[in-house]
Amino acid sequence: MKINISQKKYNVIESARYMIRERAINKARAKIALANKQPEDFSLEDLEAIVKGEEDELKQKLASMPLYALLAVLGFAIL
Repeated sequence: MKINISQKKYNVIESARYMIRERAINKARAKIALANKQPEDFSLEDLEAIVKGEEDELKQKLASMPLYALLAVLGFAIL
């Protein structure tokens, strides 16, 4: 079964979004723990805002990287 180029591109983009989201969640957990708080201490909206802030920070850092470095950071094998 052949996968067309647009489907591959979509898969790579979605994988990158997922990895960024997971890293943002981990960073948010760490920040919450450093503040001696529990995730249960926050509302869902607050947690989402914290994670969104971390995602934005990661995206900003990744945007300044060359493509190969970006792929390496996200864990993609060079195709």
